[in-house]
Amino acid sequence: MQAFDKRIRSLCSIGLIASAMMVIAGYGAVFQFEDSIWPGFPMRTNGAVALKLFAAPEVQDELQGLEAGMRVTHVDGVAVSSGSSVYEMVAGLTPGEPVRYRMENVLTGRQKTFVVPVQEFSQAIAYRVWMPLLGVGLIFMGALALPVFVRTDSPSTRALFMVGVGVANQFCFELPILYFAHHYSWVPQFFGIPTVAGVLILAFVFPVARNPLRSFPRATLGLIWAIAVAFVVGEMVWMQSQSPNFYWMEFLRVRLLLLGFALLFCNVAFTAFTHANTGVRGQAKLFLRGIILGGFTMCGLLVLNLYGGEQFSYLEPLVWANPLLIFSSTISIGMLRYGLFGFGREARRSLGRLSLFLVTLSVGYNGFAFLEIFLDTAQAWGVIFATSLIVIAMLAIWPRAYRMLEGLLQAVLIPERQRSRVTLEAAAVEMSGIRDPVKIAEYMEKILGDALGASWVRCVLGSVGQPLLEFSARENGRFIEPGSSLYQLILTGGSLVTQPAAAPGGALSGAVVDARREGISLMAAMPAREDLIGALLCGPPASGAPYTASDFALV
Repeated sequence: MQAFDKRIRSLCSIGLIASAMMVIAGYGAVFQFEDSIWPGFPMRTNGAVALKLFAAPEVQDELQGLEAGMRVTHVDGVAVSSGSSVYEMVAGLTPGEPVRYRMENVLTGRQKTFVVPVQEFSQAIAYRVWMPLLGVGLIFMGALALPVFVRTDSPSTRALFMVGVGVANQFCFELPILYFAHHYSWVPQFFGIPTVAGVLILAFVFPVARNPLRSFPRATLGLIWAIAVAFVVGEMVWMQSQSPNFYWMEFLRVRLLLLGFALLFCNVAFTAFTHANTGVRGQAKLFLRGIILGGFTMCGLLVLNLYGGEQFSYLEPLVWANPLLIFSSTISIGMLRYGLFGFGREARRSLGRLSLFLVTLSVGYNGFAFLEIFLDTAQAWGVIFATSLIVIAMLAIWPRAYRMLEGLLQAVLIPERQRSRVTLEAAAVEMSGIRDPVKIAEYMEKILGDALGASWVRCVLGSVGQPLLEFSARENGRFIEPGSSLYQLILTGGSLVTQPAAAPGGALSGAVVDARREGISLMAAMPAREDLIGALLCGPPASGAPYTASDFALV
């Protein structure tokens, strides 16, 4: 098993490093066009399909009405068949000279005419558009590839790795090569195979108890890989021959990916609301939160981009980049940290620390995009760099700042009730072999303090709030009643007793007497764990001996 894990990690490391190098090389190709004349918007070299997303800001108004999938058919009345011929026709023109493009939607047949002045491709355009997306691609790839190094035996982590590497290479390598270079490369299309396969595998993994990968693993995997290879190879062959069938194959492949994500969403929703295991259900709800948050973010940025005027023209790349960051961070960090794939506590803690790094990069990327609205590129990069140095210095010099950020991130990624449940269930498993009440109390203080923050633990001798109330009755399958005296006493920070037994002649309030009585009942219901309950409710006994029900005798 260890040899298998080692081989998987080695292969994934090689694939990750090679993919990162390819992505960076793809962006290097963009800078080869500096000072050259280009139409002002990129288009596919082999098919002349126009792309408004990365067009120069100066031509955004002229491209109003450009639909997805529109292909350039004529330039100033001359028929063209490829993006390469379009680039060649405008290469000898003067910057600012208008050119008339007739475009046709390859799927619907609708035609439109656009008059767009040619532009001089500058380094500023490359930095403003491509460099931030390079960071997004690397972050996305790293976020989805990371879990496989922690849990190599999980098909879900391997599927996430395939999706991360495939999407990053297609998104970050294919676009600059295919839309700016004067040649077609089959390499980025090849990465469509693991992308499609990874999405479909993830779609069939949920719900965990009913996934076909467990019932029919070979048949299911064979069908998934056959579909992925057939779609991508067919697309590559028809693209080389410039056959119209290529557009339909690409259209179907995109819809297949959307279908896979839709199936994944439906299965996770089913797991979230019907699965008997509350831990899996809560984590599936967290998964849904990430999807919904990414969707709302994309919609909000899209509205700003469409209706916010020229000052929001820089937000268009954010429309697609932010959901990728949110989605990948939520899946690989939020879910994996809290045990969906069975990670151990130390592994989850390491992933949680890495999540701070991902979120910091995401914030920096967004900050750069917004700063460019008011500053030039060099000033924006300078502000981001200086801010990053300040944040890094604070985290390194002031450890409390790191803990505050980690606590804030936990509050965003996972709801309070689920956070306490997962932590306390893990604590219950790890404490099952401990019998010494003093060690139990110290261990609970450490676990709750590390995972939930100091505000959750006022004192082990007093109260640890709602998590303790849930944990103390879990073994009996019931919870302390919210309106009971025991509940109120613990929740408000009180203690059942200051000594295991009441002082001679001392008088106890009615609330404490009632709480004692409930504590005795709770210990009687779970006689095998009365020492644990006593330590949790009252703290370490003065005598050092385990608690028994007689220690709660009423006077």
